[in-house]
Amino acid sequence: MNLQKIIDDFKKENPPLDKSKINIPDFIPDGKYLGISRNIIVVIGDTLQEVVRELFKKFPESAVGIMRKGKELESFEALY
Repeated sequence: MNLQKIIDDFKKENPPLDKSKINIPDFIPDGKYLGISRNIIVVIGDTLQEVVRELFKKFPESAVGIMRKGKELESFEALY
């Protein structure tokens, strides 16, 4: 098993979160939580828990991120 190839393949399929590549439409209200996968908004929700649940249900194998439109995202801890 070539561990470096596995890592390289994962990074190719899951680019790092790049906020400059993420286009947040104006119709999404401020304060909404945005679930991001592959620098695309894939989940929109009212609570952090809702977005995390949907992200991991829909994209269990992907690298994901969470943003909050118009407000700072409060810090949280996650266990995997």
